[in-house]
Amino acid sequence: MPNFKVTPITKGGALLEDALGRKILVSSDPASHKVETGTLILKTPVSKVVACSPIHLAFALRLEKEFGGVLDKFVGILNAAEAHLVLPELIERFRSGKIRDIRSIAELRSLQPDLVFSFIYPRDDPQLVHIMERFKLPHVVVDSWYETTYPDRVRWIEFMGQFFGLGNEAHSLVERIVEELKAIRENKRSQNRTKVIWFVDFQGYAFVTGGKSWVAKSIDELGGEVLTPDPDTPGSADATKEWISENLPKADVMVFTMVRPNVAHIEQLYPGITQTPAYKSKRIYGFSVNYWQESAYAPEKWYDELSSILSPEPTANELRVFAAARM
Repeated sequence: MPNFKVTPITKGGALLEDALGRKILVSSDPASHKVETGTLILKTPVSKVVACSPIHLAFALRLEKEFGGVLDKFVGILNAAEAHLVLPELIERFRSGKIRDIRSIAELRSLQPDLVFSFIYPRDDPQLVHIMERFKLPHVVVDSWYETTYPDRVRWIEFMGQFFGLGNEAHSLVERIVEELKAIRENKRSQNRTKVIWFVDFQGYAFVTGGKSWVAKSIDELGGEVLTPDPDTPGSADATKEWISENLPKADVMVFTMVRPNVAHIEQLYPGITQTPAYKSKRIYGFSVNYWQESAYAPEKWYDELSSILSPEPTANELRVFAAARM
């Protein structure tokens, strides 16, 4: 089950719980409902929305493509200079000023949004959530990153649809996407039990995808096996250079989590990489520029490409979301 709840209520609308269990009433006629004290009450569709992550805008873009009338509700994104908006539809709106760069909490407060989509980070002490609550900004907490299955991550599209009067439509969309993921899994599941190490080493810090992450679960569903120092962690797990060096020779596939990585760069960090099976078979990958937003906007494409990466057949010419490392 995803980290949110949707309970339909009579007279239209729904009672929601976000990623922190905070209760939200969404309805076109909120005055007709009685709710417990502390519930955030929102009239739908909301008309002035701010995103705090490009992932929120990517989810919204899928709703826009399917149903229309969603992206026009977004008036800004917090700290867009760091957001790396890459999908053409989002870039156009940002450059034209339809979606503005909100560079401070003071600017966000002055905008007086109907709703802010916030997120949990760091998980044990989410600073952004604390700021939203301190200034009493109307916000809901999205937590798609820490889901343990890819379909549950996709279901956040349904959660977001509730605020735009698209609850039923978004639910049907998500069910269709989940069926497409199932079809990919049944048609392209690897029979080789491909071993995958999915990692990054940046500024002295090393991380490997956790065994309870949606990435690891997807690899398992598609017939692979993720190598990880922590089988019980969602999201990313802390690792050491020693652990990664020891496990690189065991991996059939490497995914180095940066945009279009260069093997020469990875080799500087891990000199033995050229002796590994993944290097010899040219199965070292990174991300394309649009990886993060594309994986949220078009999850079917992400899942399909992951299935191709797990296959021993060459896939470099087929990739759009992932990218073969430069040799």
